[in-house]
Amino acid sequence: MPEPALRDRHEAGRLLAALLSRYQDRPDLIVLSLTRGAIPVAYEVAISLGVPLAEHLEAQPLGDRTVILVDDGLAADTVPAAVEALRRLGPSRIVVAVAASASFCARCRRRRNRNRPQRSDRE
Repeated sequence: MPEPALRDRHEAGRLLAALLSRYQDRPDLIVLSLTRGAIPVAYEVAISLGVPLAEHLEAQPLGDRTVILVDDGLAADTVPAAVEALRRLGPSRIVVAVAASASFCARCRRRRNRNRPQRSDRE
C-alpha cells in the first residue's frame, strides 16, 4: 500500500520536529538547513523547537553546541560531507534529521543489516 504523501515541506518539517521534541528549547541548539530546498523543513523544525534557524555557519568553533542538520531527502554524498565539515567546527553533538518516508528508512535498515558483519558465538 502506498504511503500517504505529505502536502509540502512545511508539513514534513512539523512531523520531523515532533520526532525531535526532546531538543525543544535547548539554549545550546542550532538548527541548520543542509540545502536551499530543505529550508522550509528546517524552518518548521526550528520554530517548533523554539530556536532560531541558522542561515549559515561561519567557520567558528561550535564548542558545546548541538547542531541539528536538516535535509529534505538523502543524497549520496551530501550528508556525510556536511557532517564531516561540521565535525571540524567541534560541536558537542550532530543530529542528522531527514524528512524521509518510512519505506525509505526500512530499505536503509535492511541494507545496513545486510552489510553488518555477523557476530560469531565465540566473540
